[in-house]
Amino acid sequence: MASTTPPNVSPFEAAVRQLVSAIDLFASDGDAIAVHTLTMAAFELSSRLMNVHGLKSFQELTVAAHEWEVIEKGNSRCAP
Repeated sequence: MASTTPPNVSPFEAAVRQLVSAIDLFASDGDAIAVHTLTMAAFELSSRLMNVHGLKSFQELTVAAHEWEVIEKGNSRCAP
């Protein structure tokens, strides 16, 4: 019988395993709700870890990249 005690894993490893499982499910045309749930759990956990270590979250980086893209496109319109 398998042990019912969860393995002792770091939060980072947990996030990686959630994301890998989500990718495997997606690639095998698995349940979309399970894929979304695992992906968001990994996203939340990794965002919190990044915050704890003083790093910008994926969401903050994405917004910053989008803002930069908008600025770049705006500047290209002003060029002769």
